[in-house]
Amino acid sequence: MIGELITIIAPILVCAAIGFSWIRVFRQPYDTGMITNLVTNIGVPCLIFSNLTNGQVAPGAFGEFALAAASTMVMMGFIAWPILRAAGLPWRTWLTPIIYGNAGNMGLPLCLFAFGPEGLGYAIGYFAVSAVSQFTIGAWVLSGEPAGRFILRQPAPWSVVAALIFVLGGIPVPKFLSNTTHLIGGFTIPLMLITLGVSLARMKAVRPLGTLGLALLRSLGGFVVALFLGLVVFRFEGVELGVLLVEASMPVAVFNYLFAQRYDRSPAEVASLVVTSTLLIFLLLPGLLWVALHLAGMN
Repeated sequence: MIGELITIIAPILVCAAIGFSWIRVFRQPYDTGMITNLVTNIGVPCLIFSNLTNGQVAPGAFGEFALAAASTMVMMGFIAWPILRAAGLPWRTWLTPIIYGNAGNMGLPLCLFAFGPEGLGYAIGYFAVSAVSQFTIGAWVLSGEPAGRFILRQPAPWSVVAALIFVLGGIPVPKFLSNTTHLIGGFTIPLMLITLGVSLARMKAVRPLGTLGLALLRSLGGFVVALFLGLVVFRFEGVELGVLLVEASMPVAVFNYLFAQRYDRSPAEVASLVVTSTLLIFLLLPGLLWVALHLAGMN
């Protein structure tokens, strides 16, 4: 079992270490903005389209899993809000980091290595829900202003629509389109992980002990919520349950820091939470993965 966990976790650590070393050891330039735009606007939509049209996940199951993902985030919000109020922390600053974990950079490759192509298909569903929600509801929470029209300018939701047209309509995907989206989507996960390492190298944990409690709430709280919803509400089994548990326990997403900068919501403290929660998950990951694989019947 230890060997299996190493097989799953090692590629994540190596890719993130490359990005970290690129900045801290080799001191080379890395245009995070350009890479983020490339991944967000081209890589992720191609990855979504390619995986939804390859038949790994049935459309009905994908829809149910997307609902479970949304339910996980909503429940995390209802749990975190009173905790933040009781702690005297501004909820507009800290609520979104608790709700939105790193479902993309870390969650996608973990689910791929742990559960195979089918797991990646479900993980993409979780990531799509998280991304759309964060760029609309999350932006509204941070700014206090509606951001609903932002979704219309995002390519990821439209890639889901395009894929469902082919799948539900029984339309064969042209080979050139299938090959192209598969090829382009292939660079997405490695670049996400390398960018995660770069981001960690550039951020500083200014209050690691002060943010430890929030980091535990993000990962362990998300895991418990997903466990309840997956087993009791949606009655998931196998890969579906495993992916939901892994994705829900991911550390604070780097996008939370970018949004905190944009809306001036304590960016230094949010950056500290990103770093603390990411380091914490590397300690918790072997145990969380073992439970997820066990419940999924894969060990």
